[in-house]
Amino acid sequence: MRLHRLDLTDFRGTTHRSVEFSGGVTVVEGANEAGKSSLMEALRFLRVHKASSRKAEIKAVQPVGRDVGPAVFVELSTGPYRLTYAKRWLKSPKTELHISEPRPEQLVGDQAHERFLDIIAETSDEGLFEALEIIQGQSLGQPELAVLPPLRRALDLAAEDPTGSDQLMALVENEYSRYFTATGKPTGEYLRGSREIEQLQARFQELTDASATIDALTERVRDTTQAAEGIARQAAQAQQAVAELEQQEAELNRLRQKHSEAMHHVVLAEAEQSAAHLAYAQRQLAIEDAQRLSAEAEQAQHTMAALRERLDDADRSLQLAHHDLTKTITSHEQARGHSAELMQRLDRVRQLQERTSLQQLLDQLAASETELAEAERILSGVVLEPTELEQLEELEVQRRLAAARWQASAAAITLEVSGEVSLNQSALRPGHHGPLPVTEPTQVSVPGQLQLRIDPGEGTAQGNQEANDAVLALGEALAAHGLGSLEQARLVADRTAKAKSARDTARHRIAQLLAGRTTAALQARLAVLAQVVEEGDPDDIAQLVDQAREIVSQRDQEVRECQQRLDAARAAQNLAQESWIRSEAETKSLLSQAEQAELKLREARQELDDDQLEDRVNQAATSLEQARSQGEDIRSQLEAADADTHTLLLENQRQVAARLAAEHTELRDELTRCRALLADRLASGVYDRLMDARVQRDQAETAQAARHRSAQAIKRLRETLIQHRLAAERRYVGPFREQIERLAKLVYGPEVHLEVGPDLRLRSRTLHGVTVPFESLSTGTREQLSLLGRLACAQLVQPGQGVPVVIDDALGFADPQRLARLGAVLNKVAASAQIIILTSQPERYSQIGGATQVRLT
Repeated sequence: MRLHRLDLTDFRGTTHRSVEFSGGVTVVEGANEAGKSSLMEALRFLRVHKASSRKAEIKAVQPVGRDVGPAVFVELSTGPYRLTYAKRWLKSPKTELHISEPRPEQLVGDQAHERFLDIIAETSDEGLFEALEIIQGQSLGQPELAVLPPLRRALDLAAEDPTGSDQLMALVENEYSRYFTATGKPTGEYLRGSREIEQLQARFQELTDASATIDALTERVRDTTQAAEGIARQAAQAQQAVAELEQQEAELNRLRQKHSEAMHHVVLAEAEQSAAHLAYAQRQLAIEDAQRLSAEAEQAQHTMAALRERLDDADRSLQLAHHDLTKTITSHEQARGHSAELMQRLDRVRQLQERTSLQQLLDQLAASETELAEAERILSGVVLEPTELEQLEELEVQRRLAAARWQASAAAITLEVSGEVSLNQSALRPGHHGPLPVTEPTQVSVPGQLQLRIDPGEGTAQGNQEANDAVLALGEALAAHGLGSLEQARLVADRTAKAKSARDTARHRIAQLLAGRTTAALQARLAVLAQVVEEGDPDDIAQLVDQAREIVSQRDQEVRECQQRLDAARAAQNLAQESWIRSEAETKSLLSQAEQAELKLREARQELDDDQLEDRVNQAATSLEQARSQGEDIRSQLEAADADTHTLLLENQRQVAARLAAEHTELRDELTRCRALLADRLASGVYDRLMDARVQRDQAETAQAARHRSAQAIKRLRETLIQHRLAAERRYVGPFREQIERLAKLVYGPEVHLEVGPDLRLRSRTLHGVTVPFESLSTGTREQLSLLGRLACAQLVQPGQGVPVVIDDALGFADPQRLARLGAVLNKVAASAQIIILTSQPERYSQIGGATQVRLT
């Protein structure tokens, strides 16, 4: 396809624009928002939208505030066709198609739209338009070239594989879709057949299970009847055995009652013995506690007396430490007072030094302020900036040039005077005169012999006027500054520059001297310091201060040591006092406890003395022995009768009888339920329905087996064709790689090699032996290689099937050297493909030799 002309009317901000394209490279340049991108957008609208469309993107290109319809006209050649095609949307929609070759045709409306799309589909491919167009801001992405039929056909031919398999593959894919989805899962009748077999198999299994249930119910009724009869006989025998064992158990219970009463007497005797023993033990403990507490109270009294003496010693040590600390603190305060007095004297000496420095600073400030005032006085008068002096000097140069041009353009005369000669009525002396410029009408007279008149001419008058104007301009400029001459202006400019420098220097010095302060503050400080009076050498005073500080430091150490001794004495006194208080409290407690223990012991002996308590213990032991002997006799009788075993047998037999009765009841209920279920199942005709289900399942499996064979066959055929296609793709990758590598060598040199994947995308670039993945290349290189891929595609597509390569403001990342090489590449590709470049920076594409420039204004 070749675009020859494209017209836009009332399209976005464009009222009317017509662009003609060459067959090679056409560079359409214009400022931002000049309508460059609208050209390709309009061409897409011609292909995509009918004239009757009112979609949002159509309405978006209607000029704002104008009730008009966007219109587009294109003249192009594609395949054997040459045609013009025009559309207008929204307002009075229309579609017109005029075909001049290979045979004339004129169509309008939807017929024209459909015919135009048929021609495009016949001679090109819609995907090729998108693949060969670099949209603004998307120049880094690689196009989807592998899916383009025109390029695939071209690569098939280049790879010497002209057989092609697209039509066969389409038929196979169509047949494959009857059995499988795109992901390889069963579908259609193949899927429905599988599901039908699953349903029939489930039904057959369900009926099989139902018939098996009927058979099991029959067996269960027979077995349950036999089990119920056997359980009934066992239950009667168990009830008879229970009655016999219960009669024997009654005799044994009477013997157990006697044994229980005997054991109760044993328990009472044991309790009496325990109480007697406990009372005797408590009496012994009371005697021991009274003796122990009396001894401990006596020992505590001795300890308390020793602790009292220790507390008195600690009190005396604490008072002595207090006295030492008070004395040391007094000495310390005296030393600090003397040190403070010396510090005050040293401060006064330093203030006197500060007063001297401050006076010197104020003197320097006064001198700097005088310099600043002088500079400000000069600058308040006539001043002249360097730029103004340059303007005056430029006017002086213009004056000299005008005078020189005037003199050069005027006529000149040369006179050799030997007699009486006058020039403009003024006598000339004998000798050589000239050359003299003739700038006004001039008369040369030789009395009695010659009257000569010389006119300067028009050119001379104009030069004279220019010279006068230049003199006047210089004079006016000097007068505006109050100056009489250029020399005076230079002196004023020099004086101005020196005054500014002096002013800036004075200001900087004043700022440094003040350092953020004010003169008034410095003077106020000087007035305060003027009242300071002190005598003495600063070094001597400083030495005295150091000595005083050393004494203060020694006193500080002495105070700390006294404080430590006081703290230790206080801690010792506190510890001694705490120990004495605790000892006193413990002694009082022990004396009280000893008295209470002795009192309790006397009260207990009054109730029952020690001998009576011992007799009670002996009597309790005799009673316990008699009760145990009687209980042992009855226990021997129970052991002889084996009472425990008899009780276990009775309990077990009762449980056996109860279990057999319950089992007999359950069997009768189960028998009733099974008989009811069996009757219900037999009434449903399960066996007949099972035979029908078996026949239907077998028929469905036979049909599905045939479909499965067909599905596997078409799947195998498709896999084989795909393998052959992949092999073919690997073959046609070679011609594409050769083509793009041929273009890349023009840009990067003969050392470049490119790796291309089966999808015709660049995977890596190797340059000078270094391989870098495409995604890791620089932005500029990725943009350049993406463009080369599109150019290679445009070259490979067969003549008559291609479309223009559209580049919308790309190559923004390329350096000048790469731009020059890319210009040569674009010029080379333009010999076989049309290239349209839209840009606001035409200098990027200035290196394309055969490019045609179209400027949008």
